[in-house]
Amino acid sequence: MTRLNTAWDSGHYLSALAQAEAAFREPPPGQDRDFFAQVLAWARSYVGDTQGAREAFGSAFPASPVTGIPKDVRQEEAVGAIVRAARERRVVILNEAHHVPMHRAFALRLALALREEGFAYFAAETFLPGVAELARKGYPSLGMGHYSKEPVFGDLIRNAMRVGYRLVPYEQEEGYTTVAAREQRQAINLMQRVLQRDPSAKVFVYAGFDHVLERPDRAGNVWMAQRLRELTGIDPLTIDQTRQAAFPLTGSVVLRSADGSFRALGEHTGKVDVQVFHPPETYANGRPVWLRDWLGRRPVEVPPDVIPGDQRVLVQALVAGEGSDAVPYDQVVLEPGRETRRLMLEPGRYELAVQDESGRVLARRSLEVR
Repeated sequence: MTRLNTAWDSGHYLSALAQAEAAFREPPPGQDRDFFAQVLAWARSYVGDTQGAREAFGSAFPASPVTGIPKDVRQEEAVGAIVRAARERRVVILNEAHHVPMHRAFALRLALALREEGFAYFAAETFLPGVAELARKGYPSLGMGHYSKEPVFGDLIRNAMRVGYRLVPYEQEEGYTTVAAREQRQAINLMQRVLQRDPSAKVFVYAGFDHVLERPDRAGNVWMAQRLRELTGIDPLTIDQTRQAAFPLTGSVVLRSADGSFRALGEHTGKVDVQVFHPPETYANGRPVWLRDWLGRRPVEVPPDVIPGDQRVLVQALVAGEGSDAVPYDQVVLEPGRETRRLMLEPGRYELAVQDESGRVLARRSLEVR
């Protein structure tokens, strides 16, 4: 993992992907193949292969969609419903699956809506201690965290900074020992770094998987959200978006009972306030359609003359004017003999960089999207 992390920290995404592929095919002695399925899923998601990321993760952790929606439950558009519920809350906690950039696109939409309701702090599990200093650069940089090296997460941060959120790190800094120690430290950090310093603070917390639970899991683990409530007396609005539905959806929705209360299903019943279900991911030219429908991007063809025909390469689109350590706005892997995937960009100026598996830049090109 050391070489992999070094590659990611250096922005050598294709090198990291190649290493993750090799480790998944043949795990190092004594290493768990399931762990490298997760690593491969992260690596694929970072280079724009969202479908491949889901497949890699599912090879080790098969999805178990929630079935049997109760008859007294109705579906409601998710962002609006959450924002209305958040108006009287000081803390909103949303989770993600770390290999699913779609969750970050939803978080981006929610973050912008919550900002209009006075939420001013964006605390993310991925953030490293120096994130506030790096934010002064005005763009998402590779040094901000691990998961935030993924382009959609980078754009979530870019937009959060644009509308005035303060970025807050809250992860345990000493390294993981036990679940209990990590969850307690996360809760203490949120309390000390935001809620005690600013008694009127409204905080949007973005976490992974079970950190959002307000009741112990089946193994008896007590997670961050519950510990934060017990430490501060503040009841957070907790939202899970990691489960898939085996029933038809009208869009990204929450569920409400006949009495107007939110309903969570499956193993999250009674453990989170709200559960968001997203429709199955669909694709056009290998890219997810939500990049167009949720984020307003459009497909842009990679100039053929920058693509070498004899090797696999990574084509990156970086926002013009951002530093060399910026998280790419979008990127795709191109391989000889395979369909050429398109970049998904919004109008603006970009710098294209074509990178090989060693991290060497083979070509650069300015690009303006109108």
